[in-house]
Amino acid sequence: MTDWTLSAADWTSLQERMARSDARFDAFVSRFDEHASRTSESFQRIDCRLERLEKRVGDVEQSVSIVHRDVETIDKRLRVVEGDVQDLIRYRHRLWGMITAIAALGGTVGFAGAQAFYRISHVL
Repeated sequence: MTDWTLSAADWTSLQERMARSDARFDAFVSRFDEHASRTSESFQRIDCRLERLEKRVGDVEQSVSIVHRDVETIDKRLRVVEGDVQDLIRYRHRLWGMITAIAALGGTVGFAGAQAFYRISHVL
């Protein structure tokens, strides 16, 4: 049969080892708690930054939407102006055609008048 009794020296040695082990474990838990606290603070800062970034992205999306609507409005106005410019170009071509016709008609009438004056002056 085995004797499970410890001497006073062994018992004291065992208690000292347990105390050192408990102290090391307490130190480990303390360092772990500090690390967990720092990590938690870091995650909170990151989370705060992400929330601000999310808000900024939302603001940018709104701005882009407003700019997009403004660009569509400007595009519509430019299409109207482009149509007006095309109309003015067509009117200018018509006007030049009329001026050319009037100048040709004036030249023809002038030539005919000169011929008639020449004949009348030779007849008289």
